[in-house]
Amino acid sequence: MTIAIELTLLVTLIGAIVEAIKLAGVSTKYAPIIAIVLGVTLNLTLFTISDQLSGALFAGLVAGTMASGLYDNIRKIGEIIE
Repeated sequence: MTIAIELTLLVTLIGAIVEAIKLAGVSTKYAPIIAIVLGVTLNLTLFTISDQLSGALFAGLVAGTMASGLYDNIRKIGEIIE
């Protein structure tokens, strides 16, 4: 798989897991932290975006922040539509 596909899958997976955690009752203020931790953890265990540890940590960090930013933007769009 290419890096772009892996990163897209990782961000989507993180977003879905964070949303499920929030539905389970965890406060929304923890969502960005959870997304970043999930990004790093999932990238190190499931994906091979980088062969080096530092690259894998950075890619996981980027994926986590992308997922949390994606959620915030979608929420803002939803508020505008309502």
